[in-house]
Amino acid sequence: MPGRRGAGQRPGTTWAGALLVATLGLAVWLAYEAADSARSHRDTAEAAVRDYARVAAWQYARRSARALSDLTDELFREVPRYGRAGLPSTRAVQSHLAAALKRVDCACPELARPPLLLLLDLRTLDVVGRPETLPATQLGPLADTLTAVAASGRSQGLIMFPEGALLPKEAALTYALVTDSLGPALAYLAAFDARSFGTLFRAWFQSAGLLPPAITGTLPNDSLVRVAIRSQQGITLYESAPPYPHQLVATDITREMHGRLVVEAAIRPDAVSRLIIGGMPRSRLWLILGLLLLTLGVGGAAVLQLQRDRQLTRLREDFISGVSHELRTPLAQIRMFAELQEAGKLRTDEDRARAISVINREAQRLTHLVENILRFSRLRYTSERSSVREAIGVGDMVAQVLEGFRSLTSARHMTVHADIEPGLAVLANRDALHQVLVNLLDNAVKYGPPGQCIQVAAGRSDHSTWIAVEDTGPGVPAEERERIWEPYLRLQRDVDARVPGTGIGLAVVAQLVATSGGRARVEDRPGGGARFVVELASPATAEFAADAAIREVAG
Repeated sequence: MPGRRGAGQRPGTTWAGALLVATLGLAVWLAYEAADSARSHRDTAEAAVRDYARVAAWQYARRSARALSDLTDELFREVPRYGRAGLPSTRAVQSHLAAALKRVDCACPELARPPLLLLLDLRTLDVVGRPETLPATQLGPLADTLTAVAASGRSQGLIMFPEGALLPKEAALTYALVTDSLGPALAYLAAFDARSFGTLFRAWFQSAGLLPPAITGTLPNDSLVRVAIRSQQGITLYESAPPYPHQLVATDITREMHGRLVVEAAIRPDAVSRLIIGGMPRSRLWLILGLLLLTLGVGGAAVLQLQRDRQLTRLREDFISGVSHELRTPLAQIRMFAELQEAGKLRTDEDRARAISVINREAQRLTHLVENILRFSRLRYTSERSSVREAIGVGDMVAQVLEGFRSLTSARHMTVHADIEPGLAVLANRDALHQVLVNLLDNAVKYGPPGQCIQVAAGRSDHSTWIAVEDTGPGVPAEERERIWEPYLRLQRDVDARVPGTGIGLAVVAQLVATSGGRARVEDRPGGGARFVVELASPATAEFAADAAIREVAG
């Protein structure tokens, strides 16, 4: 009965498995190195892009600071003449402011008239021209801030003042300081809405390139870089474009005298290829993971194939061992009785008759084994579906097979009881049906106990005819009932019990029945044992099916 025999692992298979594992390990290592190299390449490219952005931020911050200095210098160039005499006239301030805006290349109409002009005594906190909207509580912090920025060494500059302190909105406060021997004494102030400086920052962004011309050529800044300038409080004074997705931002901060403005710069994604040869490397993580998974899949398939090869090698060795045992036993019996006969040691008619009976029985066993092997070999490489099938009487075929098995069953003191419904016939190849019945009976004799009664029955079921062979052996476990039809496989129980067998008998049955359009199964026998059932088409059923197919085609 088919099953499986355990076997040790071959050294060649071990080396192949070790080599495969090493190959998979190498693939994983190469994938890691490729991913690490790609990450390093991208990090290098991102660092280069960030450096370009840092240069742009620094250039823009420097340009803005210089332009703000020019603006405040022009606006308050007459401050030393004013002294404590008071504020200059509005007309004078507007004239100075227009000249300053012209100098920094910006018409900027929103800056032509400052909303607020102040002259503040930093020591007494007296204010000349203070409007009613200026809270007195802000004069102290304003004076402290101006005194602190005076330490930077420049008497003119820009301060960003919080919302609501001087103006309803955040104020960009330009200042000029007048000092005496004790330090800063007076402050001339012009306060603007901070957002009105956006026009200035736009003009300074468009005035000249922020990146080296040798790389960018004549391309304008907005084709290469995005900039934004904000106050320390986060108020955006100017932004050249919306933020880019996944941008690499560099920042710079202007000095105290220029309001400590935060400048951000980022390279446009579509301009990266102009700054870096080959552009920003794409992430190849998914490609690497895909190739790694493919490698692991191929390696896993190779491992499974190695296991399959090892199983096939073990099955082949088991088959060779089983066939050798099956051949050795009957040959030994035939040789022994033939030598006894030749030596004249079988002196009585009874001994000679017994010897002839044994030789005949063992020759039948050899014939059956060889026919099984040849039949199995043909079925593995050819198909017998085209073989001639005919209507065969079941009762006659069973009687013919039982007659040939009489010597084998009697040797083990077994009996065979046949219960065949009269008139039964099947449509099959005669030789194939004979081999099926021989194999099922041989299986029952081999695995059943001595003295058992083997039952052979046949009957009709729906549109087919079934033939069953029952024995009183150990039966087939439910979980093994599909596997026993596979070639070379034997139950471990039978291997351990040293029951002889090749593992191809039931495989031949399954293939011969399948080529005849039937099916084979095994089930429990009532009272213990196994019941093997073969179902084949009845001649009338097969003819009816053929006629139906012809009518369907014709219709």
